[in-house]
Parts: sequence; C-alpha cells; structure tokens
Amino acid sequence: MKYKEYLEAKGLPDTEESKAKYFEELGPQLHKFIYRDFLERAKLILKDKYDIFLQKRRELGEHDLKILNILGFMTFPEQVKLFVDIAKDYALEPEDGYNVNFTIKSIESDKIIAEEGVVTFIPMYVKDKKNYLVSISKFEAIKRDYAAISQEAQVINDFKDIVKVALNKNVTDIHIKPKDNFYYVFFRINKDFVMMPNLTMPKSQGLQLIRSLKTQASRYTKGSFNPSISSQVQDARMSYEDLSTDVRLVFAPMPNLEDEMVVGRLLRKRGMQGSLSKLGYLEDDARVLQDALSRKGGLIVISGITNSGKSMAIATMLSTIQDKNVLTVEDPVEYQIVNKNVTQFQIFEAQVEELRSTFANFTKAFKRSDADIVFVGEWRNDPELSQSIEEIAFAGQLVFTTLHITSAFVFYRAVESTYHVDFDSAVRMLLLGLNQTLVKSVCPYCAIEMPIKDASRTISDITIRTLPYVNKDEFRDFINQDFPIKVRNEAGCPKCGFTGYAGLTPIYEYLYPDVSAKEWMRKDKPSSYEIEDYIRREGLGKNKLDVYMEKLKLGLVDLSPSTINALR
Repeated sequence: MKYKEYLEAKGLPDTEESKAKYFEELGPQLHKFIYRDFLERAKLILKDKYDIFLQKRRELGEHDLKILNILGFMTFPEQVKLFVDIAKDYALEPEDGYNVNFTIKSIESDKIIAEEGVVTFIPMYVKDKKNYLVSISKFEAIKRDYAAISQEAQVINDFKDIVKVALNKNVTDIHIKPKDNFYYVFFRINKDFVMMPNLTMPKSQGLQLIRSLKTQASRYTKGSFNPSISSQVQDARMSYEDLSTDVRLVFAPMPNLEDEMVVGRLLRKRGMQGSLSKLGYLEDDARVLQDALSRKGGLIVISGITNSGKSMAIATMLSTIQDKNVLTVEDPVEYQIVNKNVTQFQIFEAQVEELRSTFANFTKAFKRSDADIVFVGEWRNDPELSQSIEEIAFAGQLVFTTLHITSAFVFYRAVESTYHVDFDSAVRMLLLGLNQTLVKSVCPYCAIEMPIKDASRTISDITIRTLPYVNKDEFRDFINQDFPIKVRNEAGCPKCGFTGYAGLTPIYEYLYPDVSAKEWMRKDKPSSYEIEDYIRREGLGKNKLDVYMEKLKLGLVDLSPSTINALR
C-alpha cells in the first residue's frame, strides 16, 4: 500500500507520527510492493521486449535486475532511477548525497554495495534510519514474493495445471521439490534441469496439491499404491485423456515424513507414424536399420541410458511395419502405434501374486500367438524372461527389447554376466544392436559458422584422450582441419527461444554383424574394443564418434565439451 493510500484508508493527516506508524505497520512489506511496482513499470517500458526478458530469466536463472542489465534493456543506473522514483510513493527518499548516476564498481561503503558489477543494495533514507530496498544477494526471497504477486505468475490449482504448462514447453519430466517452506517446480527440457519460478508454491499449497494428486492417482494406479501413506517411496500413474497424456509418478518422502518430492514422467499418447530419418538417423544408417526389420528371427536390441530415446526409436521402427503381426508388452505403453497390425499390452503389478502379469508371462504367451515381431519393453534380470527371449529369437520370430548399457559393443559380455546367457548363444541370437544418446541440436536459424579448428580450441587434449573409442586419434585430426562447422549462438533467436539450440538429435552406434563376424566372435571371444574395431573396419556398423563427426559436418550439432562428454 502506498503512503497516500494508507493515509486515506486510516483517515490520518500527513505528519511525522503518521509516517512512523506507516513504517511500523508496513515497513517489512514495502520491498514487496516496490518490487511489484518496478516490474509493472518495467513491463510498460519494455513493451514487446518484455517477453524476451521473461524467456531469458527462465533460461539463465539469474535475478531480474541482472537480466535486464545483461540484455541492455535497462542498465543498473536506470534501474536505480526507477526504484528511487517509485520509492517516493512509499514515503522513502534516497539518502542525502546519493548519486544515482554512478558507475558500477566495488565500493566499500554503506551507500552502495556492489559485487562484480551487480548492485546488491539500494539504500533509502527514512528519518534517521536507512531502509535497504533491494537485495540481489538474497534474490530468492524476492523471486518468491514476485511469483506470489506478479500478474505473470501461473495460477496452480491442480497438478494438471503444471502438466499443461509442461506440454507446451515439450517437457519430458516434471520435478516438484520441497525446500525452505516452498515447493519448487523444475522441468527437464532438452536434457536441461530448469527451475520454473512462476510455478513456485508456498508449502501449504504444495502439500495440498500433492495430497490431491495422490488421491486422483489412486483411481488410475493398480497394485499396492496407498494415497494416505507419505512415509515410503511409492510409484503411481495418472491419466489425462483430454490432454492425450499419461504421467508415471514417483512419490519420495522427505526426512520430516511430511513433505514429499514428486517426479512425473510425461507419456504422450501420440500415434507413431514417422520415419527414422525424421528422428535424426542418417539416411545410410536408416536403411541399415530398415533392412534389419525385414529379417526373420533374431534379436534387435536398442540400448542406452535413461532418457536416450530408446522407446521412441522402437515405436517409430514398428510403425513402419504394415504386413506382419506385431505384439508388444511394455511398462508402461509410452507411444501408441496406430497401425492395425500392432497390438500393445501393458504389464500389471497386482497385490495378489496370482493376478500379476509380467514381461515373462506375456513373452511366453507370445510364443503361442502366431506373432511375427515381438517387442519386450525391457529385458530384466529374470531367468524365465531371458529364456523366453532366447526361445522366440531362435524360433524364427523377430524380437525387440531394450537394455540399460553404455555401448552397443558390450552387449555380449553384458547379457552373459547379468542375464547368464551363454556367449555363443548371444552371438547367434543378436541380429542388430544399437546404442544411443541424445544431444542438443544447434539452431539452424542463428548458428554461427566457423572453421572447426577454431571451434576446437575449447576442447582439451585430456577430453579427447579419455574418450572410450578406438578412433579418437582420427577424431583429433578431424577437429584440426579448416572446413566450416556450425557453432551455437549463445544469444539465440526467437526461433529457438533465445537458447541457441533446437531440440535433441540422436548420436548412436550400431553393429549389424554378418556370418563371418559371428563366426570370428564365437571362435575368438573378443573384447568389446576388439569387436568395435572389427565392425568398423569391415563396414558392419559405426560407433558414436563416427556419427558425431558426420553430424558435425552437416551442421546438426556443435563442437562443445558438454556435447563430447555426452558421448561417453
């Protein structure tokens, strides 16, 4: 409340006593009011630039005042002038002798405290007492206040409201974290973990939202989920038919056994009809993968870490098949395949053992169901499941499955040690192995072109020497050439939301061994590095470094330490 509004509301004259009473009652809240007015005035001043400011604030996670200065929209001296002008409405005046046209620098005094070019306090004078108006060094409190009072703040009444925002931003995961009497919301966007300040909630609102979510989830979750329990980790599901989205939920208790952290994986129910090329696979490699789909019998393994695009790749491959009986079992069904010849099942974890349906149950049933192609959503450490996968693969049915391993070339040793599949059987069974990770793709509209040898100056020799690939010396020679590549523009553009990146693209490796390769492996039982070297030399596959170099030449990815380290 401004000073004049306070006098009118209380029916008081403008006297020193009235002013003292005003500061006594409203003093602790004045910074909220002034900061709110500052942002409203800034919005009017910036006009169409205000949306750019909001975007950059979400991206950088810095304080509003610093972002305005970085963008050149409002310098620190201009900000001070605006604060001083607004503060007068609240009976605050700049301290005597205070010069608002200052140069930002480190000043050891109580008039201006600056650090690395950022004003941390703007002192205002009230009678014989200083009121430090804005503290950037404690900007989290201001962000929370702003989130509560700003017109830009998102109204959150239900978890569904958060899901709607997430879908618009192409989010893969939602994280709700309790801390410091607030519940903070983070989105996983293009592999980045991004805080959403406008979705911050007070603790009471966060607890209410989670209790409501658990009650709703109990209607969609089968098994032992109990919405009244907050003292143990629980998995659950939610379904929003109108949004064509399911959410796989994990509730994890905090040490106080009152607050809970929530992680939600968004499972969009979008019909898969596309091509491997559109997913980002190079044309030659897409043809190899498509050729493997036409084979009868054998195992195709798509591997990678969590969030590496395995399910999307398999769903896309299966959606290209029209003339075969395809059966899948998944947990859960992440992508709906619209083809009439594809039937998708989902495992069911019930409390009663006899009512459970597992991957092994379905896989055994598929052997008797006249299937041409079977997709087992995840190869788990279950002897029954491993035996069923082997039997189907050797019986003339094409089997797809996924594994959490870091390289396509370690498949044979991995299934031998983890699933106790004989090395010879693994060699005979594997038709094609593909492993991938997702990296950021540079924005084609604003990327900067420069010689690769100039761009490679940020890459240290130790980064290259520790790459786990047989052709890292070839890569070192490759990045010391003169041909141009695309480099991310840090300023970005409107097309990429001022991030410099345009989504994700797969960097992958694969082996498609022929009869000679299989005989060599069965006879010599080589290491994964020997297999990788042989497959590359014989033209029976590629490793991630091969694909990365090709995509660098095409201007699809950039040469940065973070991208290279993602290949490990």
